[in-house]
Amino acid sequence: MSDSKPMERRDPRLLCKGMAEICVLPAGKKVACNLVDLSVRGCCITAEVAIPLKIHDRIELCFRVNGLAVRLAGTVRHLQGKERAGIEFTDVSRRKEAQVKELVNELFEREEELGLCASPEEVPGVLKRTPSQYD
Repeated sequence: MSDSKPMERRDPRLLCKGMAEICVLPAGKKVACNLVDLSVRGCCITAEVAIPLKIHDRIELCFRVNGLAVRLAGTVRHLQGKERAGIEFTDVSRRKEAQVKELVNELFEREEELGLCASPEEVPGVLKRTPSQYD
């Protein structure tokens, strides 16, 4: 399923590489996959095999990027073929939200260094780092 019209997003997603595992609820079927991109409110995953998902399925997602492991609840919002899915994070605690925002900040910094994106200050929902945080 491929649209010529780009999908509108509330938050920009940053390309990233990371290992992930989804658990489809309530059945509990686990599937190993890879994180393709990440934003404050969601991500895209891909797998080498068909992922048993449907739009609106509830999942649990565990992923590791830049050495940080995160476990979040999510809902399938978009499917592209049988191996790729867009996930919206749901029921996110403040602590988990802070972890995801920090990780997104790190990805923005990496892309800024490469000249690929705007600074985090220009993106709603992303923590603004102060110079003292770099020391």
